Amino acid sequence: MQKPETIKAIAPNWSYVNEDGIPNITSMMKMQDYWVDYCDYLEKMVSAERLFDTSIAKEALKRLEAEKPFAE
Repeated sequence: MQKPETIKAIAPNWSYVNEDGIPNITSMMKMQDYWVDYCDYLEKMVSAERLFDTSIAKEALKRLEAEKPFAE
């Protein structure tokens, strides 16, 4: 079992998540390029449109901005 100190020590190195909930698509597509070129794990490239559906995150952000459920 991990000690809390260990978790706190590695936390700054965790992946970043945008506040709007939309992944960094450009960065992830570069990762795909790397793995397709570097090894045989991926057979071919897949388009960003096919990999990512950002409509849910965009709708959630729109509703949060309109409804402000966490405003004081």
